[in-house]
Amino acid sequence: MKRALIAAIPFLVFATVIVLRVWDPYPIEQLRYLVFDTYQRLKPRVYDPGAPVRIVDIDNASLARIGQWPWPRSLLAELVDRLAEAGAAAIAFDVVFAEPDRSSPEETMRYWPQTPEFEPARAALAQLPSNDILLAEAVARTPSITGFVLTQDAPAPKEGQMGEQPELAALAPVLPASVSTAPLTKATFAIAGDDPRLFVPQFSNAVRTLPTIEDGAAGNGALNSAPDFDQILRRVPMLLQMGGTLYPSLSAEAMRVAQGAATNVVKSSGASGVLSFGEKTGVDTVRIGQFEIPTDAAGRMWVRFTRQEPRRYLSAWRVLEGSFDPALVAGHILFLGTSASGLHDIRATPLDSAIPGVEIHAQTIEQVIAGDFLNRPSFADAVELSYLLVLGLLLILILPRFGPVAAFVIGGLAAALVLLGAWYSYDLYGWMVDPVVPSLMLLLVALTTEGISFLQAEASRRQVRNAFTYYLAPELVDELASHPERLRLGGEQRNMSIMFCDVRGFTLLSERFKDDPQGLTQIINQFLTAMTEVVLRHKGTIDKYIGDCIMAFWNAPLEDAEHARHAGLAALEMRQALEGVNAELQGRKQGAGSESLQRAAERGIATAQYALGKAYRDGTGVKRDPAAAMRWFERAARQGYAPAQRNIGMRYAHGEGVELNPVEAVVWLTMARDIGGMTGFEGELEELRRGLDREATQAVETRLRTWVPTPERGGALTLDIGVGIASGNCVVGNMGSQQRFDYSVLGDSVNLASRLEGQTKTYGVPIIVSAATRALAPQLAFLELDLIAVKGKEEAVRMFALLGPSAEAQDFQTLTALHEKFLASYRGQRWQEARRLAGECAALDSRLADLYDMYKARIDGLERNPPGADWNGVFVAQTK
Repeated sequence: MKRALIAAIPFLVFATVIVLRVWDPYPIEQLRYLVFDTYQRLKPRVYDPGAPVRIVDIDNASLARIGQWPWPRSLLAELVDRLAEAGAAAIAFDVVFAEPDRSSPEETMRYWPQTPEFEPARAALAQLPSNDILLAEAVARTPSITGFVLTQDAPAPKEGQMGEQPELAALAPVLPASVSTAPLTKATFAIAGDDPRLFVPQFSNAVRTLPTIEDGAAGNGALNSAPDFDQILRRVPMLLQMGGTLYPSLSAEAMRVAQGAATNVVKSSGASGVLSFGEKTGVDTVRIGQFEIPTDAAGRMWVRFTRQEPRRYLSAWRVLEGSFDPALVAGHILFLGTSASGLHDIRATPLDSAIPGVEIHAQTIEQVIAGDFLNRPSFADAVELSYLLVLGLLLILILPRFGPVAAFVIGGLAAALVLLGAWYSYDLYGWMVDPVVPSLMLLLVALTTEGISFLQAEASRRQVRNAFTYYLAPELVDELASHPERLRLGGEQRNMSIMFCDVRGFTLLSERFKDDPQGLTQIINQFLTAMTEVVLRHKGTIDKYIGDCIMAFWNAPLEDAEHARHAGLAALEMRQALEGVNAELQGRKQGAGSESLQRAAERGIATAQYALGKAYRDGTGVKRDPAAAMRWFERAARQGYAPAQRNIGMRYAHGEGVELNPVEAVVWLTMARDIGGMTGFEGELEELRRGLDREATQAVETRLRTWVPTPERGGALTLDIGVGIASGNCVVGNMGSQQRFDYSVLGDSVNLASRLEGQTKTYGVPIIVSAATRALAPQLAFLELDLIAVKGKEEAVRMFALLGPSAEAQDFQTLTALHEKFLASYRGQRWQEARRLAGECAALDSRLADLYDMYKARIDGLERNPPGADWNGVFVAQTK
C-alpha cells in the first residue's frame, strides 16, 4: 500500500495541475499575459507614418505658450474649426466636458459682488456668448465626437424613461446641466447571433459631456480603458453596456463617424449553450463600416502596440497659430488629448511603463486600419491542455524507466518544439498561444517524480552512512565507556570557551574549483585535518564541521580549568598550522621564510600582493611608491581578495593616489561587502551610491553582475582563516531527539563566538575574542578592538584581538599604551588626534595596518556625519 501511495503522488500532482489549468486562476492568467507581453517586446507592430490617424496634443509646449489647462472652450472651438478647415475626417475628444466652463462670461460674473459699480461690466458681459455655446456650435458644424465615462456609481435612469420616473421628472428643471435626458449613444447596433449584452461589461451610470455640447456632436463614445490586474493595458473595449443598452468606445465611434456609417454589427455566440467546433463563448467580432474587428469574449480588442513615435503627434499650439501642414490633418481621424506632465492621463502597456492615454485610442485605430490583429484563437485552451496532458503522462511513464537524463532530454525537446510553434503562430498569424505555463506546470510533475526517486535513494544511502559516520571525540568515547548512563538526552551547565574557525573567501575558492569539486573537497579535508589536530592537542572537542567551518569547545566533556587559555593557544597554533597547509598547497617547504614578499607576490599569492602593496604605500622596507602600491592592490583585488578590494575602493572614493572615481569606488566596495563579507563602510558606500546618476548606476550594476574572480595564471593557492572565541555559561550534553542525538553545546556564547569570527574580516585581524575570554586568560597578549553591538544582539560587547602567547613582551606593552590613547581619542571624537595616533600604532605593528586603515575610513565617515555629543563609541554591526 505504501508503494502504491508513493507511485500515485505524481498522478495526484498531475491531476492538480490539470485542475489549476482548467480553473485558470489569476496567477496563472498573469503568467500567460507576461508571455504575451514578451511576444510584443520581441516583435512590436511597426508604426506606419502613412496611417490616417493623428493626435492633436495638449503638450507641455502648448501649455507653456497658451496657458495652464483647462483652456477656455472658446479656444477649443477655434482649435476644432481650424482642424475641420484642414479637412479632418473626424475629431474625437479624449476629455469629458462635464461642467460648465468657469471662464465663460456668465460663470465669471457669479463671483462678482452685487454692487452698482459692477453693473455696467455685468451688462456688457451678458451680451457675450457663452464659451460652452461657442464650443457646441463648433462641434455641431464639424465631424466631432464627444466622450463620456461609464461608472459603477448609483444607477442612472434608463434612456427615454425620464418621463416615467416622477421623482426625476419633477427635478428636471433643477438638474445640473451635465445631467442630460437625451440618448447617450448616437450609434446603433445590429446583433448577429446571441445577445452580446450577456458578455459585455455592465455599468450603472455615466459621467457625460454637457448636453449643450454633446447634442450637436456627430458621435459620442466611452473613454473607459480596461487594464488588467497589474494595471497594464493589453486590450481596449470596443463596446460596453449600461441599463441594457450597448455603447461604443471612443475609438469605435471615431471610426464610425469617419466612415459615415450608422450601424455597428456585433457577432457573438454561446449564450444558447450550442457551440460548433472552433467557436468561442462570447463576443466574436465587431464590424464598423468596412472594418471587422476580432475581439475577446467581453468585446475587447487585443492591441499590438508600437513603440512611442513622435510623428504620431501634432502639437496643439501649432494648430492654433496656424503653423502646421494641413496635409497632416486632411482625411485623418484626430484625437484631441494630452501628454503634458501632471494631467494624469498616463497608461502602462507591454512596451512602455507610461504613455499618454490618448495614444491608446490612436494605436487602436491604426491597428484596425492595418488589419494587423492579435487574437487568442478559440482552440488555444484546447491546444495548451492537450500539450499538458500528453507530455505530462509521457514524463510520468518514462522517468522511472529511462532515468532523469533521458526523460528531461525528451521533455526538453518537446518543450522546445512547442515554444517554436507558439512563436511561429504569433509571428505569422498573430495567434497568442501560451507554451510557457503548461511547460512550467509539467516541471512540477517532473520534479515530483524525480524527487520521490531521489528521496528513496537517499534514505537507503543514509541507512548505510549512519553506521559509519557517527564520530565522537576520543575523550567523549572514553567518558561514555566509563559512564554509559550518560548516553541519553539532556545536559549540564558549565563555564566554557567556544571557538569558530572559518576559511575566508570560501565562495571565491569554490568558484576557482567549480569544475573540480573533488579537488576542492581534498583541499578542505586537508585543512580540516590540520586544524582538528591542533584543537585536540589543546584539549578541545570538535562539535561539528559546517562546510569549511569548524566549531569546537573547551571544558567538556572533561573539565579544564584553563579552557580560555587553551582555546587561545589553539587559535594561535592554528595560524601556524595554516602556514604548513599553504606550503603544501604551494609546493614549497614549510618555514621557507627566505622567500621574499616580492617573490611570493609575483607567484600570484593574493595575501602577499596585498602586503606588498601596503609596503609600497607606507614605505616599509621598500621605497615609497604609490603607483606600485596601487598596482599590487589591484592584482590582489582582481583575484577576489576582499581587504584589497576595500582598500582600492576607499582610494577611489577619496582620490588617494588615484583620481576620484565614484563608479570604481562603488564597484570595489560592494564586492568587498557582498562577496568578501567586509563591513564598517556601509554608510560611505550608500552615500557614494546616492551620488551616482542613472548611467553610472547601470555601469556599476553591469560590472557587478559580470564580475568573476580571476586567479593569476599559475598563481599559488593560499588559505586564510578567521577565528572567533567567546567564553561563558553554556549547557553541554546530548542534544537532539530520542532517535538521534549529538553531543553539543548551547548558549549565548556560541552565538557570540560565531559573530566575533565574522568580524575578523572587518577589523583585519585573524583572531577576535570576547571580554570574558580575555579575563579568564590574562597571560595572553590581547588588544582591545572596539565596543560593538554584533548582529543579532542589542547589548554592546568589548572585543579583543589575540596577538600572541605572552602579554609581557615589551613591544606589546608599548603598543597597548599607545592604542589605549588612540581609543580614548576616537571615543572622545577628537578625530585629528585619533587619526595621528592610528598611524603611529600601525607603524609599531605592521600586522595591524588593516585595523587602523579601517578606523581611518570610519573616522572620515564620522567627520562627515558627526554621531552627536551623546555618542558612547559603540559601533553597530549590520552584518554577521
